[in-house]
Amino acid sequence: MPISRTTGKASVHSSTRRRAEKKHAPDCESLVRFQETMRLRSLAQATQEEYLRFVRKLAARHGGDPTALDEAQVRAHLLRLKDEHHYSPSSMRTAVAAMRA
Repeated sequence: MPISRTTGKASVHSSTRRRAEKKHAPDCESLVRFQETMRLRSLAQATQEEYLRFVRKLAARHGGDPTALDEAQVRAHLLRLKDEHHYSPSSMRTAVAAMRA
């Protein structure tokens, strides 16, 4: 069971349990290198997790290695997040930063 960052106790909230139980496919080599690069840059753990989540979404959407995508495909993905999924400006900044990292 996940531990709350604020109280230090086991979290019982259903959304936290779902997030902890969520599994994803094994990462491709480029995602492993991306994780290593973020660790070398000493990014906060929460930042690393969010950036990786956005890049995994991109990889899942296009069905493969995100390094094979060109700028137009990445831009189209970001526009889709904004226009179709109505991401907030803050979330869009995070998504763009993840793609630049």
